[in-house]
Amino acid sequence: MRKAEGESKYTALAKITGNMYTDTNVENGKTYTYTIRCMDETGAYIGMYDTAGKAVAVSGVVSAPVFTVDPTPNKGVVISWNAVDGAAKYRIMRKAEGETKFTALAKITGTTYTDKTAEAGKTYTYTVRCMDASNLYVGSYDKVGITITR
Repeated sequence: MRKAEGESKYTALAKITGNMYTDTNVENGKTYTYTIRCMDETGAYIGMYDTAGKAVAVSGVVSAPVFTVDPTPNKGVVISWNAVDGAAKYRIMRKAEGETKFTALAKITGTTYTDKTAEAGKTYTYTVRCMDASNLYVGSYDKVGITITR
């Protein structure tokens, strides 16, 4: 749950079953306060929670990388993108035709990656995510991706 500076009530951002969530809908220069509430199987809030929350000032929001995908016949699929201010590393993600979730292919510091595992005649969708020096995702990314047939 989150409230922006000047807001008095928390707004639910997401219901998750894991223990990590990244809020990618923030603005530079704003302060947001976050808290976590537990829910039962029916979606009803249970137990106590930190009503004061934790305030976080946002600075240096990382933009989404702009990337291209080129299925080179003899080399594989070449993914290239612009360097993004605030990104220490990049995670190249791929999903094959029929898959619903991206799978991590590589984590690199450069701005070009060649997927040599892509099979000829198959369709793949790629995207690139920015990471900080601690290997945490930062900023937004193209959730649709670019689809090609190799």
